[in-house]
Amino acid sequence: MDLQQMTEVGCTDARSLVTFGGRCIFANTESVYITSGIDAVSLMEDRIESYWQSLFTSYTPAADAWTISAGIHRGRFLFVTVLNGTTQVATLMCDLPRRAWTRLSNMPHKQYASAYGVSPELYAASADEARVYALSGIFNPSSSVKNDAD
Repeated sequence: MDLQQMTEVGCTDARSLVTFGGRCIFANTESVYITSGIDAVSLMEDRIESYWQSLFTSYTPAADAWTISAGIHRGRFLFVTVLNGTTQVATLMCDLPRRAWTRLSNMPHKQYASAYGVSPELYAASADEARVYALSGIFNPSSSVKNDAD
């Protein structure tokens, strides 16, 4: 057996690790990547990679304040949040089959957790208050929840 390094790409924050279709998604300050264990492919290349990298202009590796967290909703939508302390730098959502990215505001989440079963849900822990949010409502807004949290 010959052990060899598969790629030069690494993960900045373990909270960014999620699985999708038998593959692993992870993030660092350069991009968000997907891998099957053979090589790492950027999900942002030729899309928003330069924007992503611009988010980290004041990033200091030695500072422990930065967080990159990720979660998957319905096995399709990837949420990625970048925080500097409790301040939201950016939250992005990617429709993974299409690799289409969009920015979301007012979502300073430090950690995500997916729930499966009768009703799939993605939960997010707030970075600035003791609160957990269920995120599925953003896909089906209704007047009954218009004043619910943010």
